[in-house]
Amino acid sequence: MSVRDLRCHLQPELNELLADTRGAVLLEYSIVIGTMALAGAVGLLLVGIAVLNSFGFVRELLLSAIP
Repeated sequence: MSVRDLRCHLQPELNELLADTRGAVLLEYSIVIGTMALAGAVGLLLVGIAVLNSFGFVRELLLSAIP
């Protein structure tokens, strides 16, 4: 069986697979959701560091002998 015969034999299945884009859409949504989750995690980390620094400053201010 030559390559041409094989290509002609598999052409209907190949066309059907090329027309099905459900996997591409799922991959696109996964990338978008993953990017949003990563950005949210970085944002929470930055806010958490700022709150922690503020808490340390207030704690030192309240525990100081002379305000």
